[in-house]
Amino acid sequence: MFNLREIRWKVTPHVEITLEPDRSLLVPLLRFNQVRVPVESNPTAAAFDGTHLWVTNSGSDSVSKIDITTNKVVATVPVGINPWDIVFDGTHLWVTNLVDNTVSKINAATHEVVATIAVGRSPHGLAFDGSRTWWTTSSPRWTPRRTPWWRRWRSGGGRRGWPSTGATSGRPTAAPIR
Repeated sequence: MFNLREIRWKVTPHVEITLEPDRSLLVPLLRFNQVRVPVESNPTAAAFDGTHLWVTNSGSDSVSKIDITTNKVVATVPVGINPWDIVFDGTHLWVTNLVDNTVSKINAATHEVVATIAVGRSPHGLAFDGSRTWWTTSSPRWTPRRTPWWRRWRSGGGRRGWPSTGATSGRPTAAPIR
């Protein structure tokens, strides 16, 4: 089991977000005022969309949407098993689902999962580069016919990786992560 000690994000120079292991989200706000926002079980990652904070709940297979002006959960979206990481691309949220080997694409406005993509074993890391969403897996095998957007690469240290841009750009691309 993953032991979450403390993860911090800086949203603005005055707002810092910290995930705590006791299933709550601590948001130190302006001038160090703090609020606790209860979310679902085992929060693991967060993404900010400009007005809301989205938190993955790995213990309850969901994502919570938090209104940061009211500090209330305004929506809970069911996703795959053990959501691990999350990133916002300007319109959609992308969530890696560690156990069922998928990535969920959520419409931020409607709170609907609009796509679930099978990606390989244990997808975990996510990034958005301004035009494409990237994820990493620990998969040593993949099937190009099922996932035509994947390409395999070998980093300079001899380690293999399988990042993918999925369906966001429509083109197969990959790059080493150093």
